[in-house]
Amino acid sequence: MTRSTKCTLLVVISLLTFFLANLFNVLGAKLWIGFSPWCLLFVFVAAVVALIAVLYIYYSGEIRNIRGKILILVQILIGFYVGWNSLDGCIQNVHGYVGSTSTSQTSMQIIGNAMLSYEIKTGHLPSSNDWCDVILSREEKVYRETFAPAAKQDAPCSFAFNYNLGGLPIDGLDPNTVLIFEADGPWNFAAGPEKFPGTRYRDRYFPNKEKCVFIFFVDGTLVKYRLYDGAIAKYDKNLDSLRGFVFTKNFVPQGKTPYSPLRWK
Repeated sequence: MTRSTKCTLLVVISLLTFFLANLFNVLGAKLWIGFSPWCLLFVFVAAVVALIAVLYIYYSGEIRNIRGKILILVQILIGFYVGWNSLDGCIQNVHGYVGSTSTSQTSMQIIGNAMLSYEIKTGHLPSSNDWCDVILSREEKVYRETFAPAAKQDAPCSFAFNYNLGGLPIDGLDPNTVLIFEADGPWNFAAGPEKFPGTRYRDRYFPNKEKCVFIFFVDGTLVKYRLYDGAIAKYDKNLDSLRGFVFTKNFVPQGKTPYSPLRWK
């Protein structure tokens, strides 16, 4: 195999590996975050092969030929450009996965507690027509950004108020009734079971069997509701001060907890 052929082969291998990295980056963004580590691995391998290719072209003397110059130019302009985009996209996917999940559950806890606080002060829950406006204006530690916490979130509100409870007192309600649930929608978004589970920006980071919705009940309980089978993992308040928002590791099957099946009124 000639030196010229070796140079070409190294560049081709590097470019193919960079494109494979980009493929895993896209899969991580569109299908499952689990593809993202493969993106990082292929970016690393491609970068090593690219460095070897550039050094080989230089020290073998092929740099003096027009073909060698073209190979280095292609390697730098195409290879490293694709590799950088893949790496940047992968990092954003991981950051979005972690950030959108943690901020969603934190924001839901804040808004849910604010709704309960408002009910205690007034004797009833806010109207389903303007609940966001009411909570934003009447309750402390609630900001407009709290209603749409997910990164790159275009929807004005990431939570839906159970419209069956608009203007009602909590006293007399089943404690396991849904108060708010996680779903992207317009400002003052209110919905019932026909809109559940809705859609969320962070769904893009999960495969179907891992997609979950955060739900806050009128008794102040926060749970993760797994969409494909309705199983529930409950938030552990006892660990809040030590470890933040922590849910039980195992999902309890549908019908095995007081919170399933879901109650709406």
